[in-house]
Amino acid sequence: MTGSEATGAIHHFMRLDGAGGASPVEHTTSIASGLWVHLDGAHPDSRSWLQDHTNLIPTAIEALLAPETRPRLATRGANLLLTLRGIGLDNSHGLEDMISLRIWCDGTRMISTRLRSLKSTQDVREALKEGEGPTSISQLLILWVEHMLKRMEAPLQHLEESIIDMEDRVLEAGEQTSHADLSQLRRQILGLRRFLGPQREALLALAGAKVDWLDDLARAQLRESGERQSRHVDLLDHMYSRIAVAQEELRNTLSNQMNQRMYVMSIAAALFLPLSFFTGLMGINVGGMPGIDYAHAFWIVVGLCGIAISGLLFLFRKRGWW
Repeated sequence: MTGSEATGAIHHFMRLDGAGGASPVEHTTSIASGLWVHLDGAHPDSRSWLQDHTNLIPTAIEALLAPETRPRLATRGANLLLTLRGIGLDNSHGLEDMISLRIWCDGTRMISTRLRSLKSTQDVREALKEGEGPTSISQLLILWVEHMLKRMEAPLQHLEESIIDMEDRVLEAGEQTSHADLSQLRRQILGLRRFLGPQREALLALAGAKVDWLDDLARAQLRESGERQSRHVDLLDHMYSRIAVAQEELRNTLSNQMNQRMYVMSIAAALFLPLSFFTGLMGINVGGMPGIDYAHAFWIVVGLCGIAISGLLFLFRKRGWW
């Protein structure tokens, strides 16, 4: 495969200069020390390029190109394979639809693949472009993880604010929200929790990985990233509990409203039940009905109905039913 044929599969191919910057390298160059290759995992040429230009085992290549995967860490000697999830450039698919990132690294070289663009990748590239990026491949890995976690802060904060706003609407008198809105937020939280829980474990495992190219400072930074991800997971658990409380409060409110409506209807039915019996009795078409030939009989019947209603209302009030 020529360099031009592989260009579509490679997003960037660069060598770190050790001073915070990086320079592009020809795509045909073998993967040597200090190189970072970022591939489009969905491109048909990515597999061929990995097979022709790297010495990765088939299992590693399959892991880098897998269409669906959850955050995890696998190590083999000095090599590690890390799968993470981050926030994409386009959130039209929903916050819970996080984009997967696969990274193979041996401390001196890095090969990464993604299916859609990540904001954190652009952050790292901008830092390298300005000469303020990582000076080594290990620091590149650490900086990338830090930017990935940093990009989660604003969406999580926005999600929490949405939950607080919805809680206020549920608790305030006269304002309501729907179960559909609460359920949508709940699905977002569960979707994020599905990935961020395993990602926390992967980052903490990375901090303790048995590879000699991670020094004590790097492990401390990765441990801090793992703790930062743990705080995100704890926040999601807290938000999930608040959603559950809001849903329970909404159910109670709707139940009370339904009970009040049923109560009013029951009072009305109790009032009109004897009247319906009385008017039905007076309306039978048989001979001998009293008052047929009396001009004021209708008003007498109306008065009796009024007295019956007043008596029922007095009885309900006395017993505390109304």
